[in-house]
Amino acid sequence: MSKVVMTAFVEHWLAALLLALVVFLVKNRFNHGFQKYPGPFLASLTDWWRFFDVLGRRPEVTHIKLHKKHGDIVRLGPNVLSFANPAALRTIYGLSKGFVKSDFYPVQQALAKGSRLPTLFSTTDENYHAQLRRCISSAFSMTALIQYEPFVDEAMLKFLEQTESLFSSKFAVCDFARWLQWYAFDAIGAITYSKRHGFIDNAEDIDGMVSHLGWLFSYVAPVCSLTQTIVRSV
Repeated sequence: MSKVVMTAFVEHWLAALLLALVVFLVKNRFNHGFQKYPGPFLASLTDWWRFFDVLGRRPEVTHIKLHKKHGDIVRLGPNVLSFANPAALRTIYGLSKGFVKSDFYPVQQALAKGSRLPTLFSTTDENYHAQLRRCISSAFSMTALIQYEPFVDEAMLKFLEQTESLFSSKFAVCDFARWLQWYAFDAIGAITYSKRHGFIDNAEDIDGMVSHLGWLFSYVAPVCSLTQTIVRSV
């Protein structure tokens, strides 16, 4: 019997593969009843649609357009829904709500001696997340945040001083988005290390940190999306 099946497959392998592909796409299309949610037709068939959208580096533009067209819930993949209603945040991101992080996150974990190093952001283990969160939660209490205020004020005053000196007083053009990034890095640096990195003081990207992170995020987004696509296609 197996020989007959093998012979039939060899003779009709193309038709068999096409049939398997059709079954796979139909299964994706009607996955968990998601066909009732609006969205791009190709997105309902395969995650490759979302990968190529992310590859363009501006998926948020696509998402905004789709939500304007279809409403609060849009289907972006066979098993992916995008929610635009803020009321869904607590349900989706709340602890012990039954929603587990996708394969997008582990890809971003660092490696040390062949072992993964999950962080508060990249871990998909809720118990590990809860333990790690308890270790640092006191640093984000209101009492602690008030103590950080002088560091933020100092960075803000330096920011105003530099932008006044370099731009306002000279009626020069300021790349405000870049300067806000520098301010954020210096303010967080002051809170963390009690000393600013020097972005604002030197009016430059210290050690290329901002540009490196920009490159990293540009790389991580399509790679993580590709990983999800491959995992779900296997």
